[in-house]
Amino acid sequence: PASGQLNTLVEIRGSRLLGAGTSVNAVRLSGVPATLVSANDTVVSVHAASGPVTGAGDVVVESDTGALVSKENGWTYIVAGVVDSVSPATGQVGTVVTVSGTGLRGGSAAVAAVTVAGIPASLLGESESTVTAKVADGPANLQGDIVLTATSGATVTAVNAWTYLEKGQIAAFAPTEGQLGTVVSIIGVDLLGGGSTVDTVLLAGVAATNALGNNTHVTASAGAGTGTGDVVVISNSGAEVTSVGWTYLTAGSISFLTPSSGVVGTEVTIEGQRLLGGGSEIVSVSMGNVEVNTIVSSNNTAVVAVAGQGTAGVFDVVLTADSGAIVTALQAWSYINAAVESLEPIVGQEGTNVRLHGTELLGGGSRILSATLSGVEASVVSPYFKFFVLLVASASTPTEGPAA
Repeated sequence: PASGQLNTLVEIRGSRLLGAGTSVNAVRLSGVPATLVSANDTVVSVHAASGPVTGAGDVVVESDTGALVSKENGWTYIVAGVVDSVSPATGQVGTVVTVSGTGLRGGSAAVAAVTVAGIPASLLGESESTVTAKVADGPANLQGDIVLTATSGATVTAVNAWTYLEKGQIAAFAPTEGQLGTVVSIIGVDLLGGGSTVDTVLLAGVAATNALGNNTHVTASAGAGTGTGDVVVISNSGAEVTSVGWTYLTAGSISFLTPSSGVVGTEVTIEGQRLLGGGSEIVSVSMGNVEVNTIVSSNNTAVVAVAGQGTAGVFDVVLTADSGAIVTALQAWSYINAAVESLEPIVGQEGTNVRLHGTELLGGGSRILSATLSGVEASVVSPYFKFFVLLVASASTPTEGPAA
């Protein structure tokens, strides 16, 4: 270009630039010696030095014969880019550093590269006023410049603006295998790598959920994944602390429910494979976001639970193990809209025939096993009908209560 700043790569094109000589001794841009890159009779390339902003000046090529070839007012020094701040100024591999200032592109179209303490970083974004880059791995306590290099070769430097911290280390994590929902506990030192909070945890490349912790302890719930890979803690600064050895188990699956519909109190057997998801027992069963009343038993192939009170509809069934692992069957359970609509008579004594009318009185079952009137066991005469039940009242002291 015809203008630039420190380290801008300038190509001087013409004819007989060597002035009948064989090489170039010196090139001056606006009176300031430049650094020679290459030269021949038609093209001379140089890197501009730092120079004053005083308007246009001559470009002068001096050959080994002393011959001078010049272009009047051919070069202009622009105001050099300046770094105002670097944030953060310390970190480790993965840290995302933001460089703020003016003229960071050095008069060219874009910033092309960034080095941090002499180590190339990954450029994430750039403009005249802001450049972001992801720091590569570097030795602890290494201090050095942050250098922005533009497409023109121009450089903008923040002197001694960066220091590498001691890298964080994962000492252990448990469990070392699991599936969706498994809660992983990670312990170590400097797990935040110079950051202040946990941003993400990756397990074999899959983002975990509910990630939180501090410099010595981080927990997260595994996402759905397969295979084996690294455990990576990423802080809000972008710093990454890594360990190997996480394995995804084959995810548990629910095959069927028996019965697949019912009401509060229905005993449901949930059958499938790997239902514990790597854990040792089931600690929660929900059907339609309603926790069951009781978990009777659980193993990897069957879970028995007693349904809680829910509203009519079709819902997911979710098993949660003590490890946090989650196994789900979509739209696998139906709450039946069962209700007693009428009771005749509503008063009586021992031997009174009581007729109940309603909907789904079997509650998803095949027969009624027992019934009570005001808490007193009654005899069930017609146990097989969904919409009608005939009961015979037993002996009792005078009392008032529900029919069930």
